[in-house]
Amino acid sequence: MASIVGAAMYVNLPLELIVQSDEPNIKELGDTKLIKIDEKTLDVNEQILAKDLFHNGSFLIWAVRNPECPFCHEEAKAFDLFKDKLNAAGVKFIAVVDKMNGIKKFKEFFNGDIYYDSQRNFYGSKTRWIYYWLRFFRIKSYFDALRYGKTVRQFEGKIAGGVYLINGNELNFYHFEKSWVDATNKNDIIDAIKNL
Repeated sequence: MASIVGAAMYVNLPLELIVQSDEPNIKELGDTKLIKIDEKTLDVNEQILAKDLFHNGSFLIWAVRNPECPFCHEEAKAFDLFKDKLNAAGVKFIAVVDKMNGIKKFKEFFNGDIYYDSQRNFYGSKTRWIYYWLRFFRIKSYFDALRYGKTVRQFEGKIAGGVYLINGNELNFYHFEKSWVDATNKNDIIDAIKNL
């Protein structure tokens, strides 16, 4: 019984105290092999190194935690409303995913290029895993699941995502998710864009 109580207390700590996290490494990000997703399939002929993308200007890159996640769908819609400001600043917006499940549905909410990151480099230099069993002890998981009308299993993802603003070979801004529902502050992105 004590071990169950201890586990429940542990998994309800802030995510940054449970999951490994460190500063992103721009070289590691640049060396990531990305495969462009065509509809809901992988186009191996579109495989490129991320640094080859970076050479084409400024990019806002969203590492999507789970394409099936209702919160990720909501965040995609929020980013879509934000795209005019990105376009005005000359910043291209792309998403990366680490799995193909739910891509077709996700594309209904995300209007842009999506790339597959099999190396998971855009999810942190130290992969920030949360094992599936942990989510069932997290109280917040159930509140979030109720909010979005989904089960905990449908709602949660196994790996935390993030957002990067990259200009050439320089990382100007990044945000790692600190909880399962942790939207990037769009004002922080705007401030970072002003400093490009």
